[in-house]
Amino acid sequence: MVKRAFLCIVLVTVMVVSGCASSTDKGGGTFDIFKPEDNVVVLPERAFIDRNDVPGDVEHVTAAIINVLRGGKEVIPHIGFDPDGQHQFLSETFSYKAFDVKFVEIIYYKTEMPEDGVRYARLEGGLYFADALGRTAYVRFMADYAISRRDIIIVNTEYEILPNLYPTVRAFIVPKQVIDYTPATVKNSFLDLYALAMEHAVSMTPTPEDMERHTQYERMSFVQRLQYMTKAVPKSYCVLAFCMERMRPDSQFVLSVSQYETASLNSGSAAYYLDDNGWRVGLVAGKFAIDDYTKEIFFHVEFNSGIDPEDDDLTHVARFSSIKNYHPDRIERVKNPYIEDLKRQGYDFGRAGNGAVEFGDVFLNLSVKKEAMIVQKRLADIGFYKMKIDGDFGPGSRRALQSFKKASGLGNDSQWDMKTQKALFRRTNL
Repeated sequence: MVKRAFLCIVLVTVMVVSGCASSTDKGGGTFDIFKPEDNVVVLPERAFIDRNDVPGDVEHVTAAIINVLRGGKEVIPHIGFDPDGQHQFLSETFSYKAFDVKFVEIIYYKTEMPEDGVRYARLEGGLYFADALGRTAYVRFMADYAISRRDIIIVNTEYEILPNLYPTVRAFIVPKQVIDYTPATVKNSFLDLYALAMEHAVSMTPTPEDMERHTQYERMSFVQRLQYMTKAVPKSYCVLAFCMERMRPDSQFVLSVSQYETASLNSGSAAYYLDDNGWRVGLVAGKFAIDDYTKEIFFHVEFNSGIDPEDDDLTHVARFSSIKNYHPDRIERVKNPYIEDLKRQGYDFGRAGNGAVEFGDVFLNLSVKKEAMIVQKRLADIGFYKMKIDGDFGPGSRRALQSFKKASGLGNDSQWDMKTQKALFRRTNL
């Protein structure tokens, strides 16, 4: 019996995906037997993996898995899935076709010394997906595969969704009649419902008159506030809370209403939920007044990732209010640990500002070099612009803007308007 020698490598490597290119096999030393006939692997659109610290077959298998998760449109030569194997990926009903791969994390790699021209390996890692809307998903994967001098056969695959423990939540207040007259097909689609909410949401950005009125109220004494008569009129609204991170089937996402800054599950307002392939939305209806300082209503979101089956405790991840955003600097934005890890390594996801561009207080002029550079930088950060950031908003910049608008459901043109600006800079606080 031949005694096998094993090489076991535990890698905690982040491979940033940020360009648009094909990749050639790099060789990989003693253990890299696989040599594609054309010496090329076609990676998914807008994906180039920096593979300096991993063997060549890791790139090929990772590309094949990304290919399957993004709909299988790209052809990867000499790599296949064993039809007699077990492939959890192939039963996935959701496609990440509209998503970019922001980075790949290689966690574990184990391979054998080759026998008869074939060696076996196991790969475990994570894929971080993000789309133009701001939705994200972290997919942990495992693959067992065999490598010959010509082919890679992936024998088994497994995967699971690992949600951020503090996911980003976006909430909108929409007139109830809008939801009442919305077709069921829209109500059952995360993207359609999100687009509806953005289009019909009550603006929570205060006007100058609102600011003046609120400032006067804050300066009132306790007795004066008791005597204060609001002009706000109660109306029937629906509050929609969107979890922007893909969830597991066993994740919990709870939306509740309270008169207090702390959540209460006994408010008497039952929430309804949509689960569209792991994209969760909570909806609660009620009658209240926007900007009634004397009767502020709080909307709370609590969450449990479902990763630990023994932990069923809910964590408070978001709180919204019926009062307009008079103090945006006090809003606590949940930080994504994966993005924060990339930032520590020097990957730039954009800098925070004061919200003037995001909320439309300032309208960027693309004929002004400095302002055009801001738009180019934002388009580059989310993967649509690959050229030099120079402030010259020419054909390349226009194509990138058109691609963003098409992916965001804003039309198939390169026209720059306030609606496009708000969509492009949403959640940037710029």
